[in-house]
Amino acid sequence: MGRIGVLGGTFDPPHIGHLILAQEAMVKLNLEEIAFIPAACPPHKGISPTASPQQRLEMVSLAISDNPKFKALDIELRRKGPSYTIDTILELKRTRGPGREIFFLMGSDSLRELSTWKEPEKLVKICQVVVATRPGITPKGKFAQEIIALEMPPVGISSTQIRKRVKRGEPVRYLVPQKVEQYILQEGLYL
Repeated sequence: MGRIGVLGGTFDPPHIGHLILAQEAMVKLNLEEIAFIPAACPPHKGISPTASPQQRLEMVSLAISDNPKFKALDIELRRKGPSYTIDTILELKRTRGPGREIFFLMGSDSLRELSTWKEPEKLVKICQVVVATRPGITPKGKFAQEIIALEMPPVGISSTQIRKRVKRGEPVRYLVPQKVEQYILQEGLYL
């Protein structure tokens, strides 16, 4: 039935770190596809995304447009209320086939918060949680035994940095895919 990777986030904007994580996971975990799922209302973020849900979905679509194994899904954007990962994984299991293995991809910073998520014990049972780590770093914490550590090349890029650079009029070329950079400029985002 296959293996699917799931990468969620605000993607405000999506950047090359997201793409590198997805590609590394695809190769190292033998995944058939990666679903990029923008969050409508991220419950653990202190602020709301700057770009609209539709703009973030469009940027994700542009960022992954050259890779047929990367898919942009609007599951969380169609759902009302907070975007809980457990609800998304359960919906994917229902809609994408119960026989598929689901690998939920996350950054090591998110692992520290995992115990505060909605139904984290259930989440680690119904899918394989994969945490991107730097070389030589071993994940620690309550769920360290239930996850896969995926060594990544160090990429020190964040969406917050990109938004600040755009606001200051600094270039973001090579930090985001070219199509995303063009979209940000065209839409006047983050100014």
